[in-house]
Amino acid sequence: MQQAVARHSAGDFSAAELLYRRVLAQLPHDPQLHSNLGILLAQTNRAADAIGHFRRAVELAPNWPVAHNNLGNFLTGSGDLDGAVASYRSAVALDANYLQAWLNLGQLLFRRSAFGESAGAFDRAAALDPNNANCWTALGTALLESGDARCVDALQNASRLAPGNADALYNLANALRFAGRVDEAIDTYRRAIEIQPQHALALTNLAATLKEQGRIADAIALYRRIVESHPDESRYHSNLLYMLWFDPDLKVPRIVAEHRAWNDRHAKPIRRSAPSWAPAIDRTKKLRVGYISPDLSEHVVGILMEPILQNHDRDAFESFCYSDVRKPDARTARLRAIGHNWRDMAGLDDARVAKLIEEDRIDVLVDLAQHMAGNRMLVFARRPAPVQVSYLGYPATTGLAEMDYRITDPYLDPPGAPDEAGIERLIHVPCYWCYVPPADCPPVNDLPAKQNGYVTLGCLNNFTKVNQSVLALWSKLLGQIPDARLLLHVHGGAGNNAHLAPLFKSLGVDPARIHLAPAGPRGQFISAYQQIDISLDPFPYGGGVTSMDALWMGVPLITLQGDRALSRAGACVLSHVGLTELIARDADRYIEIATGLAMDLDRLSDLRRSLRQRVNISVLMNPATLTRSLERAYVQATESVGQSII
Repeated sequence: MQQAVARHSAGDFSAAELLYRRVLAQLPHDPQLHSNLGILLAQTNRAADAIGHFRRAVELAPNWPVAHNNLGNFLTGSGDLDGAVASYRSAVALDANYLQAWLNLGQLLFRRSAFGESAGAFDRAAALDPNNANCWTALGTALLESGDARCVDALQNASRLAPGNADALYNLANALRFAGRVDEAIDTYRRAIEIQPQHALALTNLAATLKEQGRIADAIALYRRIVESHPDESRYHSNLLYMLWFDPDLKVPRIVAEHRAWNDRHAKPIRRSAPSWAPAIDRTKKLRVGYISPDLSEHVVGILMEPILQNHDRDAFESFCYSDVRKPDARTARLRAIGHNWRDMAGLDDARVAKLIEEDRIDVLVDLAQHMAGNRMLVFARRPAPVQVSYLGYPATTGLAEMDYRITDPYLDPPGAPDEAGIERLIHVPCYWCYVPPADCPPVNDLPAKQNGYVTLGCLNNFTKVNQSVLALWSKLLGQIPDARLLLHVHGGAGNNAHLAPLFKSLGVDPARIHLAPAGPRGQFISAYQQIDISLDPFPYGGGVTSMDALWMGVPLITLQGDRALSRAGACVLSHVGLTELIARDADRYIEIATGLAMDLDRLSDLRRSLRQRVNISVLMNPATLTRSLERAYVQATESVGQSII
């Protein structure tokens, strides 16, 4: 036995196996021998033989925790995750101090997105070995994923135990960012990068955090640095592309050129001109439409897709949802329960997802992410469907040569106007969005200015959209309305974002006039509109659902119409409710409209009382009309491959 173990440890698997089998012939009921031989067989890719020996070890020694742990390891590797969890649970039930089994259980639960249970397992591991930085890292990461604020303490412990470890600092920075301690998070990301200058994840998350603070130029510079050091990583390049739309100084042709460069670098080498199956559309069958998204959850895309999925004509269309959601929630469950075909693709690589779509014989594949986080642009590059369409994530080009169409509407991309990209062909529907107010939306209240004695301007958009050009214009507006206040929705709230106070001072605005409300879920922050008299749309990336939320809460929106679809979102929403007089074509007119409203409290009161009804009767809240229009668009798109079902 000792010789067999020695040969096994030395990597001489053939000699070790021969020795194990000789001893096993003499001691067939020895659980240690069965366990050791099972490990060797698993290491040499003989799974069928290995499983028998692992199970035999458990049968012979049911109270031996090591046997259960080893069986769990094998089952994890073979893909039987339910069996592996059960084995690890048996191991720790037999020995509550079995550190490795607790770690194995925690890692597997984490892999299965059972983050709360995973944290419980790692908590036991950290208690058993409190000086082990890896235990604290695992615990902190699981707590972070489960939304537990204790993640900061756990990851501070990990960083203290491994002070020179860039990964430990990176994880701690993520926890601080989650906890809203944004300035501390930025400092901690930078410390990690000082230790490991090419730490891609630290660089990426630092860029994302700076982006959330509206520090666009700094974020773009970091994204460019990441792309240069990781030129083959399409996801990092996608981060850069999406970020470019927020830069007020970049013109559309430059942005489009960078999208084309992304296509040439990442998509062109793997492109196919047609799926492997026959691309003709069968007019005798239902049209198969596939929606692919990482955001079929309590995310703006999931919110907007729910009424579309509910209203699809099931007699003529069969819908498929390819979900890449990491943390399913109640809305994910509702979307799944609507009754369409649901495919979970989390963890699958792009090639496997493309194959899955081909196997489903999808006729029209609809992208709902563009270059946002978790996108599957490289699935579309593989052309798994004969017709490929971009919609809803945000109204702009993907840059992808294999994307045939982009869905838009007459206000985002006016018919006859030059296409900003010329890559996808445009299909117009009457309205780009179908608005869904939050279920627990508060009522419209009286005009705050009448009680406060001053007008409150506000913007509850993601602060990424509030760049320095926007703040400069709003500061000028505050100069025109001396008593006005400005409410902004920013990650970390007033306790963070230390850079903003001196910025406002430099723009001639007393920071005391600025209220920084902490960012939060839509259901929470929409009530902040009860404090706002006039909503200000940022630029060049305007609001969409946030703008509709403002109108629903009785708050008029002032928007600056720009040179791209993303800059015409506010104009689109206002046009649909008949308030085109609130659309400005230049900065001076923007200030003039906002100042005029601020000086006319009676008009503001009238608008506050009528806006919800305006939205309610508009096409913005007509899901049947939008869905029928999309269906016609899908049928229209199939005509490009020669046949149509209608």
